[in-house]
This record gives sequence, C-alpha cells and structure tokens, in this order.
Amino acid sequence: MTNLLERSAKHYLAIKAARQLKDDIEKAGLDDLKTLD
Repeated sequence: MTNLLERSAKHYLAIKAARQLKDDIEKAGLDDLKTLD
C-alpha cells in the first residue's frame, strides 16, 4: 500500500511542479513581451 501511495504522491508533485514551471514560463514570456514594447 505504501508503494501505491508513494507513487501517487510523486505523480502529484510532478504534475504540480510542471504546472508551476508552465506558469513561471508564461509569466516570464509576458514580461519579455512587455520589455520588447
């Protein structure tokens, strides 16, 4: 049971990290666009 729980936790954290990274990239991209203007 612990294995399944661990895998779920890692999967959840991976998705959370990916979303955070995507947000950061989008924010950085928007900042870059503002700088270009």
